[in-house]
Amino acid sequence: MLTSPWQSAVIDGEVVACKEDDTPDVRALHSRNYTQEILCVWAFDLMELNGEDLRPFPLVVRKRKLEVILRRLDHAYVRHSELFKNGEQLLAECRLRGLEGILSKRKHSPYKSGKCDWVR
Repeated sequence: MLTSPWQSAVIDGEVVACKEDDTPDVRALHSRNYTQEILCVWAFDLMELNGEDLRPFPLVVRKRKLEVILRRLDHAYVRHSELFKNGEQLLAECRLRGLEGILSKRKHSPYKSGKCDWVR
């Protein structure tokens, strides 16, 4: 049994259908053309850990903590959405792979619900 220093976590993520190459298949999920075995969760952000509200912390801090948790969890159906240094290069790669796009957050910004400065 895996012991963990974490008792609870609130993670911002999205359930998606994944293709064999591990890329998300948004159309399959929306059209309900998938089997349960190909569903996975892309985890984007960590909002709370062990009852501590992490939303005021910068995104880079929250993502670092999330990465540690997910690496230790090592679950086949949970994917980590990593930080990228070059947004234009990432968007070009998304186009090449036929992906829907990216959601961009400022790396030093707190987590804000509702209207925020995220760019899709």
